[in-house]
Amino acid sequence: MEYIRHIPVEAWNLVEQDSQLEDSLKNLELSKISLIKSLRQFRNWEDLSKETPKINNKSNIEVQDNEDYVKIIIPGILPYVQLNHKLKDKNYYRQLNMFYVGEITRKIAEQDICKEFKQAFVLIKQFFPDLKIRDFDNQFKSFIFNALRYSRLIPDDSWENLTYMECGELDRITPRTEITITNLHKLGDFFSVFD
Repeated sequence: MEYIRHIPVEAWNLVEQDSQLEDSLKNLELSKISLIKSLRQFRNWEDLSKETPKINNKSNIEVQDNEDYVKIIIPGILPYVQLNHKLKDKNYYRQLNMFYVGEITRKIAEQDICKEFKQAFVLIKQFFPDLKIRDFDNQFKSFIFNALRYSRLIPDDSWENLTYMECGELDRITPRTEITITNLHKLGDFFSVFD
């Protein structure tokens, strides 16, 4: 075991390790996106090779259209982001935004949802897999508002037309992110559903 050498804590380069861990998280998220796209392509190819093709463009994102609100369920928690690094990694954030906006917008279009919440209230509820401390401001969420805008559920994401809230819960079995959109003036009715 001569090749294993003890390195004292004082010699650790914590800045470099932090940077490497952050890069690993980004690569993991981009790999997830790439795998989802590859799986979709494979399923399309597999269906086309059959006599009666049935295109299966399934994404794990789910959209539920209810009378007074729309709920979007994304498997897992939102991607990690550090705001001070956003300008350095424009490509990473552009790819995240393009993927999630495209997936959510496509799912809303498939459901043929024609609602528009002119003064919208958006609840972003993350179900975390464990009790680790996570800051909401380190989660990438601008794609949510972009997708709501592109799908025309909200006219725009200005402060005049959008109010949002974030909360978290523990769900060790099914970590996910639920995005619920309703009209701001129906907020009392909306919260009475959750009592």
